[in-house]
Amino acid sequence: MTQDEVCQRDPVICEECRARNVPIAMVSSGGFESGSDVVLATSILNLRRQRLLDTEVPSAICEPPNEGSGKKDMG
Repeated sequence: MTQDEVCQRDPVICEECRARNVPIAMVSSGGFESGSDVVLATSILNLRRQRLLDTEVPSAICEPPNEGSGKKDMG
C-alpha cells in the first residue's frame, strides 16, 4: 500500500472501531521495505491530527515497579 492509501484507510478503521467501542492496537509490519517506518509515522501523525488516536498511556504502565514488588528489572 502507498502512504496515501494507508492514510486513507487508517482513519476509516479508527472511526469504525470507535463507533463499536473496540480497542485498537497498532503494530509495525511490512518493515522489510525501505521507508515503511515513514509510512507508519505519517499515518500515526495523521490519526492524531484528526483526533482519532488516543495516545495517553495509563500512568501505571509508565511507573517503575516498587522496590521489593517481586518484579524483575529487565533493563
